[in-house]
Amino acid sequence: MTDKLVEEPSRRLLKHIIKCFIELSKGPRDNEGLRCCIPRSLTYPKIINLLSDDGDGMRGLQQLLKNVQAHVSSTGDLVLVTSWKAELNS
Repeated sequence: MTDKLVEEPSRRLLKHIIKCFIELSKGPRDNEGLRCCIPRSLTYPKIINLLSDDGDGMRGLQQLLKNVQAHVSSTGDLVLVTSWKAELNS
């Protein structure tokens, strides 16, 4: 669905998708599962531009990335932050 947004942008649909992902990211097990499959397309410039003049939408996207401990690198790639505890256990 998020890949379709890149082709046919819809701010309303994007905000709804982000809200759904935020709700999923609140549960520990769901958050871990979401970290594995969060759509990279959420960080595409076309998607970011869709939210650029929508403060609530942009804050929602930022909250989602914070919840799943991810950030967008300077090259535009989605980077998941691993905790040092997880690295010690592997």
